[in-house]
Amino acid sequence: MKLTGRWPQPLVTLATLVIIGFAARTAGAQQRTLTGHVEADVSGEPIAGAVITVVGTNTGTETAADGMFSLTVPAGADQLSIRAIGYRSSEITLSAGQTTIIIALERDAFRLDEIVVTGRATGVARRNQASSVARLVADDLVKVSNASLEQSLQGKIPGAMIRSNSPAPGGGASINLRGVTSIIGNNSPLYVVDGLIISDAATQPGVNTITGAFPDGRFTTTQGNAVNRIADLNPDDIESVEVLKGASAAAIYGSKAAGGVIIITSKRGQQGAPRFHVRQQFGTSQASRKVGFRTFESLAEAQSVYSNAADYWTGEVYDHEDLLIGGRPLSYETSANFSGGSSDLRYFASGLVRHEGGVIRNTFGDKQAVRMNLEKFVNDRLTVNLGTQFIRTESDRGIHQNENTGNTMYGALTGTPTFIDLRQRPDGTFPINPYSGSNPFETVEKVKNNETVWRFVGTGSADLEILQGDVHDLTLSAVGGVDWFQQKNNVYAPPDAQFEPNDGLPGTVVISQTQNLNLNLNFFAVHGYEGSGFNLTSSVGTQYESVDYDVNRNRGQNLVGGLRNVSAGTVQTSLQQLLRTEDFGFFLQEEALIGDRLFLTAGIRGDQSSNNSDDQAIYWYPKAAASYTFPLETEVVRDLKVRMAYGQTGNQPRYGQKFTVLVPGNVTGVGTYQIQGSTAASDLRPERQAEIEGGFDATLLDGRIRLEATVYEKTISDLLLSRTLLPSSGFGSLVSNGGKMRTRGVEASLVGNFFQGGAIEWQPMVNFSAWRCTILELPGGEFRPGGFGTSFGERRLAEGESCTQIIASDTLEAGPVKIGDDRPDFTMGISNSVQYGNLGVYALLDWQQGGRMMNFNEWLIDAFANSDDYLVGKDGKLSGQERFGLWGGGQSDLYFQDASYLKLREASLSYRLPIGWVQSWWSSAEAMQLTVRGRNLFMITPFGDGEPENSQTPTGTNLNNGGPAGLARWDLWAYPSTRSVWLSVDFTF
Repeated sequence: MKLTGRWPQPLVTLATLVIIGFAARTAGAQQRTLTGHVEADVSGEPIAGAVITVVGTNTGTETAADGMFSLTVPAGADQLSIRAIGYRSSEITLSAGQTTIIIALERDAFRLDEIVVTGRATGVARRNQASSVARLVADDLVKVSNASLEQSLQGKIPGAMIRSNSPAPGGGASINLRGVTSIIGNNSPLYVVDGLIISDAATQPGVNTITGAFPDGRFTTTQGNAVNRIADLNPDDIESVEVLKGASAAAIYGSKAAGGVIIITSKRGQQGAPRFHVRQQFGTSQASRKVGFRTFESLAEAQSVYSNAADYWTGEVYDHEDLLIGGRPLSYETSANFSGGSSDLRYFASGLVRHEGGVIRNTFGDKQAVRMNLEKFVNDRLTVNLGTQFIRTESDRGIHQNENTGNTMYGALTGTPTFIDLRQRPDGTFPINPYSGSNPFETVEKVKNNETVWRFVGTGSADLEILQGDVHDLTLSAVGGVDWFQQKNNVYAPPDAQFEPNDGLPGTVVISQTQNLNLNLNFFAVHGYEGSGFNLTSSVGTQYESVDYDVNRNRGQNLVGGLRNVSAGTVQTSLQQLLRTEDFGFFLQEEALIGDRLFLTAGIRGDQSSNNSDDQAIYWYPKAAASYTFPLETEVVRDLKVRMAYGQTGNQPRYGQKFTVLVPGNVTGVGTYQIQGSTAASDLRPERQAEIEGGFDATLLDGRIRLEATVYEKTISDLLLSRTLLPSSGFGSLVSNGGKMRTRGVEASLVGNFFQGGAIEWQPMVNFSAWRCTILELPGGEFRPGGFGTSFGERRLAEGESCTQIIASDTLEAGPVKIGDDRPDFTMGISNSVQYGNLGVYALLDWQQGGRMMNFNEWLIDAFANSDDYLVGKDGKLSGQERFGLWGGGQSDLYFQDASYLKLREASLSYRLPIGWVQSWWSSAEAMQLTVRGRNLFMITPFGDGEPENSQTPTGTNLNNGGPAGLARWDLWAYPSTRSVWLSVDFTF
C-alpha cells in the first residue's frame, strides 16, 4: 500500500530516542556470589520464576523450579527487588559480605503486582493502571473442563456478555464487551496471541442446500451453525488473558478495537530442571433441558389434530426427543506439558488430545494440539522468543437451527406426534414420517456435517537492549507471526434420505475448502528514563497486517449411486469467495509513574486500511489516562486509587462493503454481467468510538477485600448503516456512514481474601455489569434492520430510543409497540473458592437478569398443537392453545419471553494427596490431585423450555464473529443444552 505525504512529523521521535546521549554505568568495585531460596511465607513452598534484581541496575536472575537462585552482586551493602506472579513484591537490604539468603514472599491474592498491558510494548503494575482491564491467569481458565477459551471466560469478566452460539460439541460463542458497538458492523473483540493478531473467522459449512434456511438455494448462508476459530486454542496453554474492554485501553490497536481487545499470553519455560505436568480427564454429558411434546390420551384426541391418526395409532407413546437426545456419551482429555531451561535457554512444550461426545448420536468434537515455546538469551542485550502451535480439530455438529424443509431434528419433531414409531427397523430401514419432511432418526444416522481444521500459529520476537544504564535504557523490538488454517467441510445427505427427493435431485454433497493466512509484522522502540522519584517510558512503533481468506465450495446434487464426491452429481455448482485486506498502523505513547502513586499516559495511533474507500487516508485514535493512589494505610482502607481515562477506537467496514459487485450471467452463450443490488458511499470509512471512563479501586478491611468500580460513556459516530434505495437508483441498498449512538454503563467487582495462612483459605468473588444504549442521531429517520415482521418481533432504530429495543404488534395499539429489550438489565458472576488443607471446593454462578428473546420453538410447536402443555398450562400459566390463540389475535409479544437465567456455570471438588504418601511409591513426584469437575450443572430460568443463551437471529445468523446486532434473537431448533461432569487426575513431577 503506497503511503502518502500525509504522514506525521512526530515519527522523528524514533530517531530522537536513538541518538539521545547516555552515560554508561561504571563498573563496580569488588563483587560476590549470592545464593538463595525464595518461598511462600506461610506454606514454605518454593516459588519458581521469581525475578530477583539489584535495585538501580539491570543485574538480575530468576529462581529455578525449586526456588533456588544464584546472582553476582556488589560486595558492599545493596538492595534486592523480588517479584513473582501471585505474590507481593518485596525489597530486601543485603549486608556487606552476605552470601546466602532465604526470602519469604506474601501471597498477593489481588494480584496488584501483576503487569497489565498499557501499550503495544509496555505495561504497568495493576496497582497503578489507569483504566479498567480484566486479567485472568492460568488457574482461572481450567477450573473445569471447557471446550474453548470463550467458555473459560463466562461469568468471570465484568462487562463481558458471553453467549454460546450452540451447545453442540466443539465450542463457539459470541463475546460482546461493554454492549453493542455497531449495528451492521463487527461487534466481536480483536484477539492477540503473543503479539500476533489471529483470525476468529466463522466459516459456514454449506448446509443450506439441505436445510433451505435461505430460500434462494445459496449454500453460503450464515445459518449453518459455524464455529468461530478462536475455539481452536487450547486453554491449558495460556498463561494469562487480558481483556481491554474500553477505548482508553484498546486505543493503541486503532481501527479494529471498537469491540475491545483480548490479549492472550501463552506459557513460557522457567529456569531449572525439566518439570512435567500431566492431566487425565474422563467425563460424560447429558441434555439438561427438553422441549417436551404432547402425549395424546386417546385416538379421538389424536384425530382432533391429525385426521389420519388411526393409520398409525397403537396406543403406545414414543418419546422421540428422549430417544434422540438421551445419550450419555464418554468424553476424555489428556493434556501434558513440560518446561525448564538454563540461564540462557528456556523451553515450554505441551500436547493435548480431547474428545467431546455429543448427546445426539454421531455428533462429537475432537481436538489435538501441540505447542513449543523457546526463549533464548543470546547475550545480556539480545533476547529471542519463538513460539509454534499446531492444532487439528474435527467435529460433526449435526443439522440444527433454522431450516425450511423439516429435516433438522427438532424441525421434524415439531409437527410429529408421539403416537407414531419412527425408530429404525430391524432390517436397517427407517419408516417414512408422514407428519414432517424427514425422519429425525434417519437424519441423525445418515446425514453428515463433518468439519476438519488444520491450523498453525507461529510467532517470533526479538528484543535488543541498545542502551542499559541506571538512568536511561532503550530497547528495540521486532514481533512477527503467521496464523494459517485450512478448513474442510463435508456435508452429505444420501439419495435415500426421506427429504432428499423433494427437490427432484436426490442425494447432495457439499465440499468446502477454506484457506486463511494472517501475517503480522511489528517494530517497536521503548525508552525508559529513571529520574529522582519518577519514571518515564516512551514508545513508538509500527504495525502491518495482511489477511488472505479464500473459500472454494463445490456442490453435487442427484448423486449417481449415492457416491459422496461432487463429480457423482449430475448437477454441479461451484463458488469461490476471496478476501484480502492490508492494514498499516503506527503509534506514539508516553507514560509517567511519579512517586509510585501518580500514573499518567497519553498516546495516539494512526491507521490505514484497504477496507476503507480511501485506502490511503490516515485515521487518528488518541488516548489519555491518569490514576492516583492515596497513601491511607488504615485498617479500613489500605489503599485507594482513583482513575480517569479517555480514548478513541475504530471499527472498519467489512471486507467488500465498499465494492459494487458484478454478477456473471449467460445470454445465448454470450457472457454478461449484472450489478448486484448493493453499493457503497464513496467516502466509506471506519466507525469511530470515543469513550470516557472513571472509577476507583480500593483495598479494604486490612487487605481482606478488593473493590473495583467503573462507570463509562462511549459514543459511536459515523455508524455503518445499510439503507434501502428507490428502485429508480438501480440499486437495492446503500452502505454508508451516518448516525450516532451512545452507551453508558457501570461495572464493579469485589474479591475477598479471608483466613489466608490458616487452615482455611476462602476467596469469594462477585462481579456486576449493566449498560444502556441510545440512538442519538439517525439520518433519514427510523428504520428496522430486518426480520420476519412485527408478529415475530423486530428491532427498531429511532432517535432517542434504545438501540436494542424490540417492537411487536399489540391488540391494544394501532401499530407496533416496544415490548422489551434484548439487552439484559444486568449480569453478575458469583464465585467462591475454599481451600481446607488438601481439600478444595469451587463454584461459579452466572446470572443474567432481564432481556427478551423469541421462543420460536414454542410458537411452532403450539402452532402444530403438539406442545406438552397445549391443553393445560404448567404452574398456572397459559396453555399452548391459549398462547397461540392470543398470538393469532395480535398479542405477538407472548413468545418474546424473559431470557433471565441463573446457571451453576462451573463447580469442582478437589483433593491433593499427601505428598509423603505419593512419594512413598513415586519418589520423583511433586504433587498429585484428584478432582471432580462440573459445567452447567443446573439452570433456573423463566424462558419456556428453551435455551436463553442461544445467539441465533431471525436470519439464522449466529452472533459469534461479530454478527449484526441490529436483529432480535431467537431460540429455534438448536442443539439441546447440556450439563457435563468430569473426573480428572493431575500429576506434577
